[in-house]
Amino acid sequence: MNDLFSFFAQRRNTRPMHKWHHYFEIYDSLFTHLRHSNPTILEIGVQGGGSLEMWRWYFGDAARIFGMDLDPNARRNEDVATRVFIGDQGDRNFLREVRRQIGVADIVIDDGAHMASQQIASFEELYSMLTRTASTSWKTRTPPSGAGATTTARTGRPS
Repeated sequence: MNDLFSFFAQRRNTRPMHKWHHYFEIYDSLFTHLRHSNPTILEIGVQGGGSLEMWRWYFGDAARIFGMDLDPNARRNEDVATRVFIGDQGDRNFLREVRRQIGVADIVIDDGAHMASQQIASFEELYSMLTRTASTSWKTRTPPSGAGATTTARTGRPS
């Protein structure tokens, strides 16, 4: 059991979090090399905010953590160290403004919308903000069976 799944299984978060169990192994394998480097993280789709708590615990107090969600209620997950942007991940102008305000990022996690057009817009607008040592996790459209298919890639942005 890795640290992320342990955090989830022991219910250390005080806010709701929904993740497929196999995500934790993927996240840990992609992000462990950045764990003690105070990374900048953007998570698309924060819902109840539990994952923002998990990232703070995993990466530490000095990490810059940002969330993005369509639901205005997600803003309640903001605190002095975490900012949540409210908007549609398919809105390219919104995505450009988020990119402008954050600057560069080490991690972008797309756990938001299930529409291919929104995922494509997010990738096309946000990929350029990644550092060379960055990791990404981009979710594919969930199949009708609800199996929660995920496509992930460990990548460094090309020079």
